[in-house]
Amino acid sequence: MRRRSRAAWTLLGLLGACGERPGRPPETAGPATGKPAAAPADSSARPSVPTAGGDSAAGHPTAPPAPTGYHRYPLRGARDLLALAESLGPAGLTTVLKLNRIDRARARAGDTLLVPNLILDELAHAPFPATVPLLDSVPRLIAVSQRVQAFAAYERGRLVRWGPTSTGKAKTPTPNALYFTNWKRKQTHSTDNDEWLLNWYFNFENRRGISFHEYDLPGYPASHACVRLLAADAEWIYRWADQWTLSPDGRSIVAWGTPVAVFGRYDFKAPGPWRRMVEDSLAVRVAPAELDSVLAPDLGTIRARIRPDSLAERN
Repeated sequence: MRRRSRAAWTLLGLLGACGERPGRPPETAGPATGKPAAAPADSSARPSVPTAGGDSAAGHPTAPPAPTGYHRYPLRGARDLLALAESLGPAGLTTVLKLNRIDRARARAGDTLLVPNLILDELAHAPFPATVPLLDSVPRLIAVSQRVQAFAAYERGRLVRWGPTSTGKAKTPTPNALYFTNWKRKQTHSTDNDEWLLNWYFNFENRRGISFHEYDLPGYPASHACVRLLAADAEWIYRWADQWTLSPDGRSIVAWGTPVAVFGRYDFKAPGPWRRMVEDSLAVRVAPAELDSVLAPDLGTIRARIRPDSLAERN
């Protein structure tokens, strides 16, 4: 880690990132790379999933229709995942993994994946509303729902990206609050354990070292309060969100970063709500009224801390 002046540390506080479990799943835990293997002998019982692209010019979809339903896809071995990947293509498989709140290494034999009956544009599968009129004057905002274990990124009230998360486990929960992104590093080690390597690290709670970063997504909250993301999502937020700007002496904030609203409560005594989507396709929906109720009390603070350069960029 680079050394900072004593004054800068006044605001930077502990550089600690949330402690994560050491190591990563071995590469062999997931399906082999290279040419896809042949489908299982009884693949006739596993019809390919149709896809339908949505209109997503410049990352802004025109509200494609919601998926009509879901089915369960058992994984008896790596062949089944390879067959699904071959059927759906890279983008379709990414959507399926996001819906199941896992990374590819966690899709293993014995698991059952939730798969849409129709693969649409990725944003059409987001659990968040496509538009939030309350945010029309807010250049950028990230919402993190702990109940559905997902994040949403908005630009002036329009959803531009979503992805799965793994927030704090029961013993080390992620506190619900309004935050602002602070400082970032492409790669850093946790101060809880220097074996825990964190990629695309973007801090948003400085005193405790809570951040967005890439790390394993096991399909449930498992972090030490940080918000774990898929690698592609973590890199995207790293490049999209704003850092804070400090005064020359490092003792005050001159310009705030991107607002981050963390809300909701995960039920640790029940399976993730996405596992009920075959029976209830709306089980993970974050209703517009729910998001409005979270954002409305802090809207004045959010607007007051909008960066002037961010306003100029979006006008």
